[in-house]
Amino acid sequence: MIEARNGEAAISLALSQEPDLILLDLLMVGMDGFGVLEELRHRRAKAPIVIVSGLNTAWTAAAALRRGATDYVTKPFDEDLLIDTIDSALTLANRSTQGQVLEAAAAPRILLIGADLGIASALTVAFRRHTNLLSVRNTAQALRSLGTEQTDVVVVDAWTRPADVAQLLEQPTLKSFGERVLIVAGPSARGLEISQHWWTVMPGPLRALPLLEHVIALLADRRRHALLLSPAVAKAIDYVGANVPSVHVRDVGRAAGRSPDYLSRRFQRETGLALKGFIDRVRAEAVRELLLTTDEKMDAIAAEVGLRHASHLSRICVKYLGCRPGEFRRAREDLDPCDESLPSMARPYHTWS
Repeated sequence: MIEARNGEAAISLALSQEPDLILLDLLMVGMDGFGVLEELRHRRAKAPIVIVSGLNTAWTAAAALRRGATDYVTKPFDEDLLIDTIDSALTLANRSTQGQVLEAAAAPRILLIGADLGIASALTVAFRRHTNLLSVRNTAQALRSLGTEQTDVVVVDAWTRPADVAQLLEQPTLKSFGERVLIVAGPSARGLEISQHWWTVMPGPLRALPLLEHVIALLADRRRHALLLSPAVAKAIDYVGANVPSVHVRDVGRAAGRSPDYLSRRFQRETGLALKGFIDRVRAEAVRELLLTTDEKMDAIAAEVGLRHASHLSRICVKYLGCRPGEFRRAREDLDPCDESLPSMARPYHTWS
């Protein structure tokens, strides 16, 4: 561990010693922490920088993150929180240096088969920044997508209803993907003939962080992207997906073991979305699915995704789908679930019925 007495010394040591991580205070003699941060980023210092400061304002935290800080911890801090923050910063940095950030022309394409409504919508929204994820409903749709889509990884969720995927697992089209098939399985899937193929098996249930880690591994010699999530953000995605009707920002923070403010900052940095906006988009994805695949009344759909009444449903549809729910439903006969020409928020995903 190397200690610098002031800002100028911090810059000199960071560039000459190349530490794995930098803990930086904002209040220092001479050059302050903001100046050090800007200078290190300007000179392309590689180490992640975690701000540890007694300045507990939203402005200082936001300003530090804009200038390139990896994270921001307020004094007096909980020791466990600081250790977790350091661990997360080092984990993300190590993944990047190990080649898990791809210089790819196109995002990897993931076909997700069999996921439940909530988790499918949460993964679709969370991964949209770096992947093209399409979720389909049944064997016929899966086979159609496998035959027409340029897919990098096929993920089959056999965790809750293995009988529904048994027929699909016997299809030659799926077998042709070889080791690029990822089966999410559990004790109830023991009867499936999984071990006879070169497929990768991931213990269920389906969760964001293990899924990304397996996808990265499967794409090691193919196209990969910056599929990086900290444990706290991954837990937030999983919680939202499992609790779409009742989820609230404060509950997400509690489930992830972080304060709402801390989690919101980290979530936006890693996904490009504000946490509240992410929840709204996940609900919009669920609404789109229900409008496309059911004839449920608008009030019932609103209640199913946690909206108070149909007027809220209408607003979220106009904002994210581009039209009112009735108009979207009337147009569904013309929508192809695999049509690449549809806008990202208008492309339907499906779950097993």
